[in-house]
Amino acid sequence: MNDLWYFSLRDSAWREVITDTLTKPVPRMSQSACYVKGLNKIFVFGGKTVSSQPADLNDTWYFDVSTMTWESVAIDTAPAPRSWTGCAYDPVADRIFIFGGYDSSGNALDETWVFNPDSSKWRFVAADTKPHSRGGAGYVYDPNGYRMIMYGGMYALDSGKMSDTWAFNLATFAWDSLETENIPPNKDFFGLVCDFPRNRVITYGGEGTGNGETWMLDLSDLAWSRICDANGGPGYDRITCMAVDTGYHYAYLFSGKGDIHDIPLQDLWALDLSSPDVPEEIADKGLSLSVSPNPAKGNVRIRFTLPGEGPYSLRLYDAAGRMVADLGQAQGPAPTSFVWEPDLGPGVYFLRLEAGGRALTEKLVIQ
Repeated sequence: MNDLWYFSLRDSAWREVITDTLTKPVPRMSQSACYVKGLNKIFVFGGKTVSSQPADLNDTWYFDVSTMTWESVAIDTAPAPRSWTGCAYDPVADRIFIFGGYDSSGNALDETWVFNPDSSKWRFVAADTKPHSRGGAGYVYDPNGYRMIMYGGMYALDSGKMSDTWAFNLATFAWDSLETENIPPNKDFFGLVCDFPRNRVITYGGEGTGNGETWMLDLSDLAWSRICDANGGPGYDRITCMAVDTGYHYAYLFSGKGDIHDIPLQDLWALDLSSPDVPEEIADKGLSLSVSPNPAKGNVRIRFTLPGEGPYSLRLYDAAGRMVADLGQAQGPAPTSFVWEPDLGPGVYFLRLEAGGRALTEKLVIQ
């Protein structure tokens, strides 16, 4: 199918979006999609056609939320056709990352690609250390660590479910395996959201026994815990996805394909993220970072505050993830402010502050 619907949180009603039938993607499944805040558009890439002879795709589309219209994006060079690819948006640098998926022969992939909406160009990201090839993994943006979090997936179609967790550093473009505790059952094709005010990710569903359960990963101590079993939630193992509202009050789950009954579902569920049986919102740890003027043609003033006495680092990276300036590593009191004279060419850079187990990143444009 290629119909489009939206659910209004104001009146709890579903509405179909009627668009120009001549300008929309072909019917598909298992595509990559995410919301691009900088454009107020939904990004769609690839997937698999829905037909008697399915074919993988590698086309790129936007759905403009303001005008309720589809737009095909002209691409010079794109990743090879693929489906079940992890996808997430980096709002700081305004770019989209994908990882993995299955190619047209059903082989799992281990490639990382980045799409720049400003230039409409794809770029392959080379990595010496990276996760095992897979499709159907969960992939979300974690602003507290300025990274993508990836969990689970399957390294071969119909076999090889996984339960490992990885982080992709958006400043350095480096993958890092996270050693987590109390790991949930292996699974794929599930829902995953990042509840960053409470510094955790939450997952529900997927294929396999026990995946009607809801689990949470605390990103501060990397320990998984089960929030509720199948009797305390939607109740089915299902292939599905999840999303959070902008206030991070609820995580929503709609429909999916029932794993046990092998039938499509039409139910809608909401998980209360402030429920008393899960951790409360973490307190503000006093970490802040700003740079001005921005864009800059000369000297810039950098201001930052720290949680307290303790080690910190302040580094500048270019758009390719290479460190181009080390602006401080010390035991420093907060707040801190200084003037810095960039000795760099024009371009987009990312200033990253790390302290107290947290990180902040600010985009800096040098003209």
